Amino acid sequence: MQTFAEAGVSTRVLSALGRQDINTPNRVQLESIPALLDGRDVVVQSPTGSGKTLAFLIPIVERFRPGVPGPRALIVAPTRELAIQVDGVFTSMDSGLRSALLYGGIGYHTQTQSLKRGADVVIGTPGRILDMVQKKLVSLSRVQYLVLDEADQMFDAGFATDVERILGLTYATQTVLASATMPDWVSRMIAKHLQDPLRVTIVTEGPSLLEHGLIHTDTGVKLRTLSDILRKHGTAIVFGRTKHGVRKLNRDLQRLGHKSVELQGNMAQSARDNRAKRQHRPGADLHHRRGPREVEQAAAPGRARTAPGGRVSFRIRRRLALPRGCADQRSPARDLAPAPTPSAGPETVSRLGP
Repeated sequence: MQTFAEAGVSTRVLSALGRQDINTPNRVQLESIPALLDGRDVVVQSPTGSGKTLAFLIPIVERFRPGVPGPRALIVAPTRELAIQVDGVFTSMDSGLRSALLYGGIGYHTQTQSLKRGADVVIGTPGRILDMVQKKLVSLSRVQYLVLDEADQMFDAGFATDVERILGLTYATQTVLASATMPDWVSRMIAKHLQDPLRVTIVTEGPSLLEHGLIHTDTGVKLRTLSDILRKHGTAIVFGRTKHGVRKLNRDLQRLGHKSVELQGNMAQSARDNRAKRQHRPGADLHHRRGPREVEQAAAPGRARTAPGGRVSFRIRRRLALPRGCADQRSPARDLAPAPTPSAGPETVSRLGP
């Protein structure tokens, strides 16, 4: 089986794919689409960019027709960026089905209007989906086809409880779960909510493009250590634990001569978007969702350095799967001169996840 037609895709959908010059399915699509068209639950373990979005969207277009009360399909994604991307792929298929895109950080008017017009498919982030349900702006009782995209990222982002609540609100007869990794929570959710799923696993070949490292440092010298790293490696994304910490870090880095911008959850979405655009240099493709693993999945070569303090050190080491002694560094407590005068464009993004 080498073509979409052999995988069971109809002529109508083949034409829509052909208009986008999508003619040959990849391995994820070949292995998952036939089972999905048969109504079977499917678990896809593959990295970002493996083609799974098209794999779980094609069965929606094949299965549903416009004009029936809905929504009948629900796609849950961990970030607004991924939700927007999925909606863009769905819209490009020109199926006649209507979608509603639900994510936080913006007002309700546009999203409410898309629901009132009648949505066959809802695509969104867990928090905003539940918010709309609680406001009685959308009901999930008619959902027949449920997709949990990047399930491990939803767990990493603290959405596990929200996802469980969403699962409890639907009566989906078919569930698709996509995840790059399989942490315990994802495995338990599969066992609890999916029925005899087909498992499609794609292993990434080739060396990792991301080098992890753990730096042992004291609180008093963390800023100096970070400044030293930034002077050596240039452009960077720095993740902080709290909004206040990100604001303070940004001020401190600027005081040391680094050209940095701040992104954190208390800022309006428009302000965050504008600052992200300022960071986006011509010729560069900046990917940042929640942490260094996503940078690796986006195929951006680079280094990830973590400088935890106190009791979090062991947890960080375990999350990064670092063997003891691997790329460990101890930061010297030396005075650092101000950073050199930066070139045009921000050098550093101080960021807290949305």
